[in-house]
Amino acid sequence: MAEPKVSGKFVQGFANSAGEVSPVFERKLRKYLQEHGIEEIDSDSWYNFDQFWRSTNDVEDAVGEMTSVVGGRTMVALIEPLDGSQSLAETMEIADEANRNAYRNFSVESAGHWSYEETEDGFRLATIGGWRHPAKFTKGIMEGFVENSIDYEMDNLEQTRPQSDEVYAFFVPK
Repeated sequence: MAEPKVSGKFVQGFANSAGEVSPVFERKLRKYLQEHGIEEIDSDSWYNFDQFWRSTNDVEDAVGEMTSVVGGRTMVALIEPLDGSQSLAETMEIADEANRNAYRNFSVESAGHWSYEETEDGFRLATIGGWRHPAKFTKGIMEGFVENSIDYEMDNLEQTRPQSDEVYAFFVPK
């Protein structure tokens, strides 16, 4: 199978997100992208997924958790047509479609994915398969999903113990 690729739209969004925290952090983030082989970013191009996820890990380790959380939320903010008028279940359906369009040569085993389930107590979100993004970047993605919903509050999102087939897990109560 060919190497997974990620859309330049999301690589560009990740790079720009650090500027929201600090111009210094944006320079550092772009340095990590370059160190992993992503020299110039073109939103219409496709980039090696391994290079991208390695960059997200380096950013979280060296630049900071807040930059990583903001980067994750920014990934979700780029998903059209999310506009904050959907339920969390509808948001996740839109996110599934966006994920299919954001990657090439993608499989759950090679790049990971998320699962979600609404229960009588709330909503459980988890990452599965070959998910390799760091914890706070992942938390930012999950915050972005919840933030875009009309039926749950982002401030109530909690990280929880993952099940045996999950990498990270989150829960937001009703």
